[in-house]
Formats: sequence, C-alpha cells, structure tokens
Amino acid sequence: ASNDFLKKAGHAVGGDLSGVALIVVDESHNFRNPLSNRWENLFTLISDHMAREGERPYILFLTATPINNTIWDLFWQVMLLVLENRKAFLREGITDLFKFFKDIDKEGEPSLLNDLMNEISIRRNREYIKQNYPDAEINGRKIIFPERLLENINYQLDGTYQGLYRDISRTISEELTMAYYKILEYRKVEKLSRDEEMALGRMVALGGIFRTILLKRLESSVDAFRKSVSRHVEFLKKLKEYLERGKLLTKKTFYKYVSNLDEENEEEFLEELEDIHIEDYRKGELFGDIEKDIALFNEIRDKVTRIDAEADAKLKGLKQMLIELSRNGQVVIFTYYADTLDYIHQNITGDPQFSEIRIEKISGRIASAKRRTEIVNDFMDGKIDVLMSTDVLSEGMNLQKARYLINYDLHWNPTRMIQRAGRIDRIGSPFEKIYVYNFFPEEELEDLLRLVEILQNKIRNIDSSIGLDATVLGEEVNPKVFGIIRRIRDQDETVFDELEREVFGGGERFYQPLMEYLKSRRRRNWSLSLSGYTAGLRGI
Repeated sequence: ASNDFLKKAGHAVGGDLSGVALIVVDESHNFRNPLSNRWENLFTLISDHMAREGERPYILFLTATPINNTIWDLFWQVMLLVLENRKAFLREGITDLFKFFKDIDKEGEPSLLNDLMNEISIRRNREYIKQNYPDAEINGRKIIFPERLLENINYQLDGTYQGLYRDISRTISEELTMAYYKILEYRKVEKLSRDEEMALGRMVALGGIFRTILLKRLESSVDAFRKSVSRHVEFLKKLKEYLERGKLLTKKTFYKYVSNLDEENEEEFLEELEDIHIEDYRKGELFGDIEKDIALFNEIRDKVTRIDAEADAKLKGLKQMLIELSRNGQVVIFTYYADTLDYIHQNITGDPQFSEIRIEKISGRIASAKRRTEIVNDFMDGKIDVLMSTDVLSEGMNLQKARYLINYDLHWNPTRMIQRAGRIDRIGSPFEKIYVYNFFPEEELEDLLRLVEILQNKIRNIDSSIGLDATVLGEEVNPKVFGIIRRIRDQDETVFDELEREVFGGGERFYQPLMEYLKSRRRRNWSLSLSGYTAGLRGI
C-alpha cells in the first residue's frame, strides 16, 4: 500500500491490469482514511478495472486490526469493497451502510457490527485456534502460542523534568492561547457566518489535538518534547511575520519548506499560502496572543534545555532494564516518536556499559526498505541483541526470536499495542513465555490521563455540535484508552484477548461448535457455508 499504488500495481502485472481476477490487499487497515492518496488510488484501480472489463474483480483484504481507533476505520475499508455503494447489503437487512455505522457509533457497542462482519469476514485469532484446533500442526510441528506476561517499569515523570512536570503540563493545558488555531475568533465582525463558525470549531479541535500531542511527547521523552516546543516557537514567529505580509502560514507548508527556505524557492512558498486581509482582524489582540504563546513556549524551552540525559529518570530506568534483560535474550523496544528513538539510541550506544551489546534502530527516517529488511534479518539471525524501532516495525514483521518487548511510551492507541506484541507473540516462538514491559509514570499517571481526557472531551463536544472530518478524528484518543492504560498498569493480562475480540467482531466462534456437532451427527446433507456474501446453514 503506497501513494504510487496504481503505478506499482500496473508494473506488477507487466503494465496490463486486464484479466486480473483477484486483488489482494495486505494490511488493509492502511486504507481507513478516504482522504488519503492510497485510498483514492485503490478506489480508482478497482473502478477502472470494472469499466474496462465489465465486471468487478474479487477483492481480499488481509488485516489483524481493521479497527485502529473508531469503527469508521472499518467503514471506509468496507466502502472500498463495495465501491461506496451504501445499499450493498440490502438483502442482509442493512438498508444504508452509513446509517448502520452511525447508529452503532451512537450506541458505543462495536459488537453490533457482527451482523455485517459475518457476511464479509473470516477470522482466526489465537483464542479461536487454541479452542477449536488444539492439535493443529504447521510443517509437522504442533501450533503453540507462548504465554504473554505484562511487567511494569515505573519511573517518576516529575523526576525526569526535575520537578517541572506539573508547571509545564498546566501551561500546556490551561495557559496557552492557541491563537493560531482560532484565528477566525479575531475577525472584526459581530457574528460569524455558519460556515465560519464550523471552520472555527474545527480549528479549535485541532488546537486541542496539538495540546494532546504536546502532552504525549512530554511523556515520551525530554528530547521529543524539547524539539516539538522549539519547532513551534519558530513556526509562531514565521506565522506573525507572514500575517504582516497578508499571508496565512500553515504548519504543513511551514514544515515543507522550513529546512530549505531561501530566495530561490520563496516565491513558490508564498504561492502555497492563503491570502488573508489582516485589516479585517483585531490585529493587536491576535498578535498579542501569538506573542504570549511564543513567550510561554520560550519559557518552557529554557526550562527543559537544562535537562540532560544524565538527569533523565526514564532513560536511566531503560538502561537498567536493558542490562538485565539482554543477558537472557533478545529485546525489541518500541516508541511512537522518531525523536525519542534517536534520543534513546544515541544515549545508550554512547554509554560504555553497552559496548558489548549489539544495538540497532529502525524508523521511517531510514528510507531504504532494503536496509530495514537487512536489519530485521540480522536480528532474526542473532547478530543484533537489541532492536529499537518506531511503529514502522509494528506491522508485518516476524521478530519472534525476541523474548522481551519494551514499550517506552504510554499506549494511546490499543491497536498499536496488539500489533507490537504480535511481533514477538507469534507461532514459531521458541519461548514458552514472552514478556511485555511497559513504562509508567507512577505518580503522575492519573494527572496526565485527566489532562488528556479533558482535552478529548472538548474535541468530542465540538464533533457532536458541528461534525469533524476524518483527518481530525483520526488523531482523537479513543475514550476506552484511559481504562485500558490503567488495566495495563495493573498488569491485567486479559486485556490483550479482549482487545483482539473487540478490534474485529464476528460470530465464527459460535459457528465452530455447531460445525463440530454436525460432523459428529454425520449428516451429509448438512454443511456450513462461509463463501460469497452469505454465512449460514444450507439445505436444512
């Protein structure tokens, strides 16, 4: 799945897609956003095939996690399967797919999706296989799943930030004006139009998401947080400069040009910016709030700049754990942020006590897929002791030679937790037990969860009032996450199985006992059909 999907698909069959009867899409959850290039490209690929061949190809989606954050992730994958035909399941009693999903979303009960999933899906998770195929073999070897054990690595977030955590988190959640995210609020009008009010609501929601990201990066690592703050200060300074010139600078455009903006490409840069008539705004108030945010961010930056790796309590905890674990097996470390990955890799590989431990890292910044594959192969061959990665490795990679997995950040996305654990919790693991270690800011956890939850509630209130698009909601934290994080902290190992069941519903676990019963009765005229668009009993 990539942005040049059409080109690659054509190249795979010699440039001619005619005669293709089956399209297989691996990791189909990457097609959950209808605004992405890859979603549009796949839709075009299927539509063009139908227009040319006069019939639609068979489409097979493969994924362990079709729901990443909300049920709408699944909705947009189904929309690809049915080419946006909302009435595709009329015969099954679903008159409108959009309304079907909307009603389920309102109920807040994903299990209601089972009626649909029974029509289009076949699922085999570890729980299902253990219950229904206890003697199953692959290549003559019995299928055995290792036991998953959760362990905590507790640390003091306030200790990492030298007693500044609460001041910094309060500034982020309460004191920043976020003027950039509510510019329409400064318009010189008595009342905004309906469209402007909706646009303002979406901007404010994005501001809430940015505050949330800052809190997440605050927890992730000092360096990731420090870099976010520095980048935002530079952005706000440029924002103010270009507002004076009648141009509205966006973050997307800023980051696109920030590293190489010079006289040669400034004209191209300005062409991408939206015109803004600053005289239509309360300029003094707007600029005053931007200056206030710059001052607050500078104050935060000055505080965290003084914190070095030697004083980082979280990093110290990781080093201690790595020394202990690496004596007994290979280790995989996951973090959400490439900045955090670079930080921990640099400070651990530069520490003399790790000179005998072979350590490597992988992130999206390693452009070559070939190089990433080489590193993974070296790990599987035992040439690497510790493999550090962002979530670029959380899908589709076999890392079962590792006995230990360490999550360096909190689990804000439960699906990622399942995907990460699945790298080492695989058929073929040589271990009876595998260990998943999770870092927790022991004393500050509840305060951090409360701050993020307040921000997310505000975003949901905006969504219920005006409706937010997929790009905004895709960054939202699922309300269930807060309870899940607490359960992981309490080392509740049932959370994995429950999440796997919730992520992908389906009634197959009910069908299998019935099938066994029918077999035992040896009724040849009874069979269970799971083909096409139906899943039920035939010939009864």
